[in-house]
Amino acid sequence: MPTVPLATVRGQVHRFKGVIDRFGSFDSKQGAVMTVCVRNLRLVKTNRDVFPDHWWFRFRQEWAVLNLKPGDEVCFTAKVNRQRKGYPFPQPAPSSNNPKPLRTEFGPSHQVRDLTVLKRKRYLDPPRSTIRQLQSLLDQERTLKDQYMTLVHELDARLQDLQRKLAAEISRGNEHRTTIQQLEAQRQDLEQQIAAAICDRQPLTRDRPPAASPSQAPRPAPDSVPRLHPETTQEFPQLGGNDPQTLLATVRHLEQRLEASIPRQRSLFFISVSTVMGLALGVGLGGTLVRGGSSGR
Repeated sequence: MPTVPLATVRGQVHRFKGVIDRFGSFDSKQGAVMTVCVRNLRLVKTNRDVFPDHWWFRFRQEWAVLNLKPGDEVCFTAKVNRQRKGYPFPQPAPSSNNPKPLRTEFGPSHQVRDLTVLKRKRYLDPPRSTIRQLQSLLDQERTLKDQYMTLVHELDARLQDLQRKLAAEISRGNEHRTTIQQLEAQRQDLEQQIAAAICDRQPLTRDRPPAASPSQAPRPAPDSVPRLHPETTQEFPQLGGNDPQTLLATVRHLEQRLEASIPRQRSLFFISVSTVMGLALGVGLGGTLVRGGSSGR
């Protein structure tokens, strides 16, 4: 069926029907004015489409009381006359940047009557399977959130425990470092004492003549060079080296063995002296007895 231009029915009152498209507003001297757009306009009497196929109406009381929503089908009575469209307040300058300049067209009047709702848009409820799936997803999300929070608390507790252990280890390391420094100081003191003791045990050299230069010093004969006993050389091979630390350790070991052998040598000396005295006394007594016996005769 051909479209009916509203300019051909100007001045006539007709019954229209259409679908609520969207809501809007524009600024005026009195302030913001709410509007509503009706699309798919048709004549109720002939059920023919009209041109223009949509129209903006001012959202007045008769529209507000119906609690309209986009998609609702409405029916109303209005008179077709010349109407202004565009931006009347203020009027924009016509240019390529203004696709909707102020203009006049034939359309339904803003004074509508007998406004009714023919059909409400039905929003279908989702299927029960979809609801169950959504509920399952929500439960899974809640479970994952609880697990996440539990894991966060556990990691926080572990982090605090590791921080405490680290602080304890650092304090122990400081204590060990202090102990090592003390032991190092004691070792240095002992080395100094040992070196001083070795120097004190060396023979005095007051009456020794001044040492000759290496070129003037006579070379000792091969037989006059002091040599270590073969058993001593075999038992302490370190004496043949030049390492001061090794020689120092060997000297300390010899001193310990010498100090341990002194009591044994003293005991042998006293036993020898006692034996000699006992023999001497026995011989003397024997001579006296013999001499007395001869005198008695």
